[in-house]
Amino acid sequence: MSFVFILPIVHPQRRNVSNYHHVEVALKQTLKSLQNQTYSDVKIIVVCCQVPDWAHQLNENIYFLDVSNSEIFSPDRNITKVDKGLKYILGILYAAANFQPSLYMLADADDYVNTQLADYALKSLSGTFGRKDIDGYLVDKGLQVEVDVSPEEQLEYKTAYLIKEFNTSCGTCRIFKQESLAQKLLEIDANIFQESKQWISNPLGVITKVPSELCTWLDGLCNDSYEEPWHVVNVLGRHIKQGKYFNFILFPHVGAAKACGHGNHDGPRSGGVNQKKIIGQLATSDFRKKFGIEEKGTLDFGLISDLKMKVAFRLNRS
Repeated sequence: MSFVFILPIVHPQRRNVSNYHHVEVALKQTLKSLQNQTYSDVKIIVVCCQVPDWAHQLNENIYFLDVSNSEIFSPDRNITKVDKGLKYILGILYAAANFQPSLYMLADADDYVNTQLADYALKSLSGTFGRKDIDGYLVDKGLQVEVDVSPEEQLEYKTAYLIKEFNTSCGTCRIFKQESLAQKLLEIDANIFQESKQWISNPLGVITKVPSELCTWLDGLCNDSYEEPWHVVNVLGRHIKQGKYFNFILFPHVGAAKACGHGNHDGPRSGGVNQKKIIGQLATSDFRKKFGIEEKGTLDFGLISDLKMKVAFRLNRS
């Protein structure tokens, strides 16, 4: 069984990008985190308009889909959720054509994932999570991590905060079953998977140049509904208020972390830590180990979950 991460990357010239080099600095650390999953069959798909110069230095489980040939992804052509939603769909179609994944996680390019997340999620398919009426996991326990970009262009980690209602402040919070996403995409077009294979089957290596015809075709299927909140482009491109469209259960552990402070964020808070949602702290060294920023450590899911619960209990009592 494969587990696939999909990351849409902002266009270098989009209005909210103050320094695209910092976007790539953050992305490199995100990819490092995702590659350090304890589960072995993990694929990472990056959908972008500019492939980093260092892309070929990465391991073979990372695939860059270059959409720079398509005007559909030109800067500010679409609002953020539509741009991201279309990129997620391209990543899903590519993964379905080449890897037949069991689970997908839609992720942001400046976030981190607990190294045991894929392993835990796939194993739990044999239990309650495997029920047909459940579409996926929602990660509501997570961290916001203060970061700086050093003069040497390295990401430096300061304080890691435990955040309540993490899923309302970070897009890296949804794990989908393959069949649930497939059903949503079939609502766009009953032949979407068969039709898209002609453009994106058989991965050619680290970088695949996505034909503009595929992007134009996908845009033509969806553009009449870009303002409709129920359309799958908007549902995937906007991570909050998903209850109307998917039946999620809560992921029982601290599953993801958001980098705050590098200056290239989409959200209304300009990427700062949400002080009102802080319920505790995690040692930066523990964050780095458990989220794959350093060599894998021994800190397990339970310890982080228990710490969060203890801190929350103390705060509730005070």
